[in-house]
This record gives sequence, structure tokens and C-alpha cells, in this order.
Amino acid sequence: MASSFVAAGLVDELVLYLAPSLLGDRARRMIEPPLLEDLGARWRFEFRDVRRVGPDLRLTLAPSGRGG
Repeated sequence: MASSFVAAGLVDELVLYLAPSLLGDRARRMIEPPLLEDLGARWRFEFRDVRRVGPDLRLTLAPSGRGG
């Protein structure tokens, strides 16, 4: 469902937490972006805020359009 909101342009910002660990290729994904045919179709974001929360990073991202 989250992917649908991003694809429809209904997301004002994303707040993501990045932990210094790897869960492997079977970890559950937050969003499922479409398979890219070219880089012009990628979802682009800009950093609004980056801060450390304990050992993790908190990233606040805003959409900046598609492509290029």
C-alpha cells in the first residue's frame, strides 16, 4: 500500500530509520517500487533532515520528482 501512495504522489515526506545491521534478502520491504526499465523512472527524494538516534540514523526525505 505504501508503494501506491508514493507512486500516486500522495507522500509529503518519508521518515526512515537506518540501523547498522543487515537483515538479508528475505527481510520484509517497506515499499515495493516498480522494476526500472531506465533510471529516468526512479523515485527521487531529497534529504530534509538527518540525525542520529542512538546507534541508528533517522532520515527525513521529501519527494523531488521522478527521473533525471
